[in-house]
Amino acid sequence: MTRIEPQKRRYELVAERLQEFIVASHYHEGDLLPTERKLTEMLGVSRTVVRESFKILTQKGLLEIRPGKGAVVTRPNTEVIASMIELQLSFTKGDSQRKLVEVRRTLETEIAALAAARRNKADLQLLEKTVATMEANRENQAVCNQADLDFHLGLAQASHNELYGILLAPIRDLLYQAMERVFEVKNATNEAIDHHQRILACVQAGDANQARHEMNAHLDQFERVLKASLKLRKFQA
Repeated sequence: MTRIEPQKRRYELVAERLQEFIVASHYHEGDLLPTERKLTEMLGVSRTVVRESFKILTQKGLLEIRPGKGAVVTRPNTEVIASMIELQLSFTKGDSQRKLVEVRRTLETEIAALAAARRNKADLQLLEKTVATMEANRENQAVCNQADLDFHLGLAQASHNELYGILLAPIRDLLYQAMERVFEVKNATNEAIDHHQRILACVQAGDANQARHEMNAHLDQFERVLKASLKLRKFQA
């Protein structure tokens, strides 16, 4: 690593340099970083700067300071990442429902296709269980909605690309809130369950193209339900 030239907020520059070094696979999860003293010599900065940079990397989930050991490289906590993005989404203005549908369509059509292509026995068992739970709880909003959410998260898991799960995590609350509106629209719950059954059948058959098509059709129905629910609420107001 090269020495840090004098600049404002040097601890941020040190944090960036250390992060680059860690991500470049010079260090792996569980590895110890050099001591504070060694880093001050390597980077040409004070111990205070090094300690402040450690704080930044700890907040990002890249480091953990362990008493008696020092700075240990860790894997970023996806829940922390999700909560940070979710916080940003809470400040989003405009038509949040439309934005939610657009994001879901972009992500989940491909998730369904990949799930069909890559799913294993455990993935199928989870997906089958969630759909069965939905079918058995058509009149139980809380249970049905949770199973619905679990199905979509299960598809992300079945894609065997962990980034999809990370990307979906921040919108889970928005998604659950939107699912609650399904029960406000006549026959919407039965239609939603039917779509889930079709998607599941495609995943079971390993038909990626049809899984993508069925997910897109499901999201069309989801969008119609949101619009119908909005009209119903305006009428009742």
